[in-house]
Amino acid sequence: MDYNELKILFQKYQEGKITREEFYLLQKQVNMHSDKTLQPIFEKQWEQFEEYIPLSSDKQEMLYTRILSSRDLPKGGYYRNWWIRIAASILILFTMGWAFSLYNENQQMQQLTERNVVIKAGDSPSSIILPDGTNVKLNSYSSLSYRSDFGVKARTVSLSGEGYFEVKRDETRQFVVKTNHIDTKVLGTKFNVHAYEDEDFLEMALLEGSVQVNTIKSPYRSLVVKPKEKVVYNKAEDELILKVSDNDIETAWLSDILIFQHDTLRYVLDCLERKYRVTFHVEDDILLSDIYTGAFDEKDIIDILEILKIHYHFDYVKEDSNIYLKARTEP
Repeated sequence: MDYNELKILFQKYQEGKITREEFYLLQKQVNMHSDKTLQPIFEKQWEQFEEYIPLSSDKQEMLYTRILSSRDLPKGGYYRNWWIRIAASILILFTMGWAFSLYNENQQMQQLTERNVVIKAGDSPSSIILPDGTNVKLNSYSSLSYRSDFGVKARTVSLSGEGYFEVKRDETRQFVVKTNHIDTKVLGTKFNVHAYEDEDFLEMALLEGSVQVNTIKSPYRSLVVKPKEKVVYNKAEDELILKVSDNDIETAWLSDILIFQHDTLRYVLDCLERKYRVTFHVEDDILLSDIYTGAFDEKDIIDILEILKIHYHFDYVKEDSNIYLKARTEP
């Protein structure tokens, strides 16, 4: 390694941009190079630390004596002063280098713990057991993420879509389900969170235990929920409402059943799109405001369309994953 390469390593070190491998190389090169090569580099290094804490005279003498005992050097004032400066520079370099090494390792460990584990459900529900023993069932095309150090200090997950949680009780660490609009905080309980980003509302339905639901944006609101109650958050109105619920409708998807109760046809079609991975094209939007109550457990979307067209008097054409609905003209 030539002089310029050694200088570049020192510069990287001073700027805090040196890698672990480069730092170890720098240490090795300092030991290998002659004093003549190192002198201008160390002098520049010394000048970078104008606010250093001066060594005591005793420590200076001790360092100088040790250096003289291992090297055949003249005892002139210039060499004495220069080697004390070099010794101080070495102390600064390698003391800070040790700190750099520890800092680098801590940074790497921090980055590892901050990495997210992401679990995504495909076209059917998926079951997960979290590191703390909590059971989660994700609905189709939903995702759950959590930090890789989940459970060490905190138990926090982020949900997009719909998930059913049976939380392992832990009095010391609260379990939190985060969405883009509300947080649900529990110790141990069973509940369902419906939080699809493309829908106008979020729901949290409680089956067992007790939970607290908080909005995450101002004005902040908080509700304590009991079993057979659910919280509905309206995105458009920024409204948080507590309702009574028997939970049958909210958890019907766990049995692969779609249940609708006084829901608009638009909402029904949205749910069918998500479950069967199709896209509806409706020629007459007047149809979409009609109300539907009923349940579907059919495996084939065509069977459901045959039921719906009896109620709403429409015709349909299916082309691959696209379904076109057109209101039937009565003779």
